[in-house]
Amino acid sequence: MFILPLGLGSKWPKVPVVTFGLTLVLIALFFVDNGHTRASDEMGRLQYAPKSVMIRQALFLDYCHANKAPPETCQGLKNFLDPDYGKNISNDKVKASKSASSPAKSPVKDVSAETLKLLSQPKNVALFKQFQVAMESDPVSAQIKGLKSYPGFEAMQSEIHKKILKSFQKEKVLSRSNFHFDTLMIAQFRHGGWMHLIGNLIAFIALGIYVEQRLGGVKYILAYLACGTIGIGLNIFLLPRDMPLLGASANIAGVMGMFYVFFFSTRMRFGLWFFVGKLIWAPVRFALPVVFIISDITGAVESLFPGTDAGSVAHFAHLGGLLTGIAIAFVITKIYPLPADFIYDSEIKSFKNLSQIHDLHQEISVARAMLAINQGNHRVRSATLFNIGSMPRLEGPSPSDIAALSFLMEQLDTYCRDSIARGEALRVLRLLSVLPLHFAFDQILGTLDQSQTLMLGELAIEQNSPITALRLYDAFLLRYSTSVKNSDLRKSVRDITEKIPHTAQNLLLLQTFQNVTPHSSILSEIRMKIARMMEFQGTKAGVTHV
Repeated sequence: MFILPLGLGSKWPKVPVVTFGLTLVLIALFFVDNGHTRASDEMGRLQYAPKSVMIRQALFLDYCHANKAPPETCQGLKNFLDPDYGKNISNDKVKASKSASSPAKSPVKDVSAETLKLLSQPKNVALFKQFQVAMESDPVSAQIKGLKSYPGFEAMQSEIHKKILKSFQKEKVLSRSNFHFDTLMIAQFRHGGWMHLIGNLIAFIALGIYVEQRLGGVKYILAYLACGTIGIGLNIFLLPRDMPLLGASANIAGVMGMFYVFFFSTRMRFGLWFFVGKLIWAPVRFALPVVFIISDITGAVESLFPGTDAGSVAHFAHLGGLLTGIAIAFVITKIYPLPADFIYDSEIKSFKNLSQIHDLHQEISVARAMLAINQGNHRVRSATLFNIGSMPRLEGPSPSDIAALSFLMEQLDTYCRDSIARGEALRVLRLLSVLPLHFAFDQILGTLDQSQTLMLGELAIEQNSPITALRLYDAFLLRYSTSVKNSDLRKSVRDITEKIPHTAQNLLLLQTFQNVTPHSSILSEIRMKIARMMEFQGTKAGVTHV
């Protein structure tokens, strides 16, 4: 499965100039800077020169004999220290056995059936790996140092390290032995290949554009460099070998850490590819740790052990950058805290302007723009919905209500669900109770589930708001016409209508509800109640007249 982070899926308050600028710099340097490639080629040439290979093979023979392996085994296995030996032979056992059984067709004539058989034996494979681990450990194991050919090997390695260091210094390549401010900075802008670059840029663009909005350009650049510097520095001194290090992975991990803190309570989008592609939303608090952090913790532990493949990935740089980013974002949130539900500084000014607008249509337009930037801004959604609720309650629909109705259909469900989750069901009920009667609940509460609708209806009864309870139960009966609860709900509707006080205001509300919701499922109960109330009002008027 391939998982791709796609950010918050919302608009940006400002164009992310720094993120796009750094992206262009990383791409440009990838094409014009080949210093690390030249240094890497030189390192490989020195390590695997014929003389170096022969000395390493001699050391292995001593190691093999010291471990009391048969001479023919030692002689057969030593050739595998030569990187050119058998490089065209597949590791697959079936293909290996075929090439061994047909020496004339084998691409490398030195690979014999006997050698392959030796290498396939578990004890010999273990012996060969033990030697590699002992050689790569820092410092080299005491057993290796005690071998008679080790002084020659040590002299060779010392000479190679001097030449490699000279090459690193010339090409400004970062390593433990060439750790300087300039090499540390340059390393954060280099990449080892296309996949390295593309993988970093995908995460950087998806997350960095939002972090930049929160920090601003200057603080963002400083935080970006701090995460890379600390992460790479940590990796340099924790790994057991002096090896070159490059890439913006620590910087991007730091951006990821800042994103995690700044947008902890929001949701983000991911693209999943497993035979077919799919877009999903997941909470930031769970998604980032599961997808990214666990893999780096595992890789970091593996990279501590020589002989594993994890050493080619700077997992400690990732973790160091990530933790630095988390720390920076945590400090920022303490120094420059934002009100609840706000994720950008710019929202504060926009919300202040929103509260000063007196034209409802203009307010809805501004609120919709703010929610496009931060769809989780509950305060913006709440303020606008309550202002819609302040519209005249008894007037019928008019062309001017189109914007309000559209906003209700877009946002009311989300507001209700979020408020109920926050324990603010009474506030939801208060809003529903003041919404104009011509806004039909079955339309504007389109995705509220059965239990939530019934809970709000019961709460309306408890709070002595019978008209709101009827509107909620009507929406339930219309949307869930086959529910087993409908029979009991019909009885509840009759009980509620029966208990509505016979006041002129309630009569006017019921008459308006009847007129503006001709599709209602409880019109018969409403009509009967209106008839009884009119009869009561007529009787009362007659008594008064006498």
